[in-house]
Amino acid sequence: MKRFCLKYRVKKLNCSVIHQCALLIGFLKRNGIPNAAMKKGFCTCAAAACRHYWVQVGDDRIDISREITKFYTPELAYIPVTLSEEIDEKTKRIDLQDPKIVQEHERLFDLWEENPSNFWKESSTRIVI
Repeated sequence: MKRFCLKYRVKKLNCSVIHQCALLIGFLKRNGIPNAAMKKGFCTCAAAACRHYWVQVGDDRIDISREITKFYTPELAYIPVTLSEEIDEKTKRIDLQDPKIVQEHERLFDLWEENPSNFWKESSTRIVI
C-alpha cells in the first residue's frame, strides 16, 4: 500500500476517489491479487457520513483515498472512521451539500461497474475530487 501511495504522490496525480480505486485495482492485479473489487458505501465519522468508495479484497476493505490523504495530512490517522454499505437514517449526510460531486462520482462508479476496460476512455477528463 505504501508503495502505491508513494507512486501516486510522486506522479502528483489529482483525481477522484473512483479513479484512485481503479488505479489501485490495476496495481493489485499486476501484483498478483486478481480478486480486488470496487465497492460503494459510506464513510462515517462521529454522527456524520458521506458517500464513499473503497477497494475490497476478500474481507479486507482498503480505503485508498484515506491512505493517500494521510500522506499529506498524517494526523488523519488518529481520526476513527467506519466504512459501511449502509447508514442509519438518522446519520447526517455531509456530502449532499455538493450534489454535483456526488452525481459525478455515481456516474464514474457506474462506468466502472459497466465495463472497467472502457472506464479510462469514457471517464471525464475534468476530474472531480
